Amino acid sequence: MRIMRCPENRCWDNVPDRTSVRPVLRVVLAVFQKNNGQYPQLLRYAVFGMLSTLVDIACLYGLTEYAGMHYALSVAAAFTLGVLSNHCINVCWVFPARQHRIIKELYLVFMISLIGIGISELIIVTLVEKAGVNYMHAKIVSLGVVFLWNFFCRRKWVFTNATA
Repeated sequence: MRIMRCPENRCWDNVPDRTSVRPVLRVVLAVFQKNNGQYPQLLRYAVFGMLSTLVDIACLYGLTEYAGMHYALSVAAAFTLGVLSNHCINVCWVFPARQHRIIKELYLVFMISLIGIGISELIIVTLVEKAGVNYMHAKIVSLGVVFLWNFFCRRKWVFTNATA
């Protein structure tokens, strides 16, 4: 598959004006450009984090509903798969400046993620067991807290030279 580059940011020239696709396409193209200082890292992290979140939620649902795994165990397994996919994306698109050797970087990501898993588990188990909330709804609640935890910790300790 060949990826075409857009000369002079003209990817949207053939999109009709009467649709709302054109402004969305402009924003998406700007966010995906690594060196675009106009959009902060947090926005890029959020956009690419959605992909990792889809991996996380799909694995959670599949492991719980189809594999018969207890939701508390499937939360940890799905979270780990989401973290691995997220880290690969972060290295390429969100925090391209690397401060540490790969082993130290993975260790730091693992430690931050362990705390993130703990936060996620605490929120989900508390909401399911104490408040009677469905585990998938509880997962959605935990996503916001863990998203912020992961972004700010990675920016501070893993990718220390990364700026918006």
